[in-house]
Amino acid sequence: MDDATQGGIIFAAIVIVIVALWLWDRHRHPKTRCRTCVATGRLNSSWSARWRDCPDCKGGVRDRRDK
Repeated sequence: MDDATQGGIIFAAIVIVIVALWLWDRHRHPKTRCRTCVATGRLNSSWSARWRDCPDCKGGVRDRRDK
C-alpha cells in the first residue's frame, strides 16, 4: 500500500470513531442536547405564566411540585 492509501484509511477510521462516540454521547445524554428547552423539557407560554411540553423533546421528566 502506498502512503496516500494508508493515510486515507487512517483518516476514515478516525472519522468513524468520532461519529460513533458522538452518537453514543447523544444516546447517553438526550436531554442536554435539546436546544429549544435547554434540557428542561418545558417551555414558558408566551401569553401567561403557564408551562407547556417542549415540542422537540416531547416534555421528558417533569417536576411534580410545579403543579
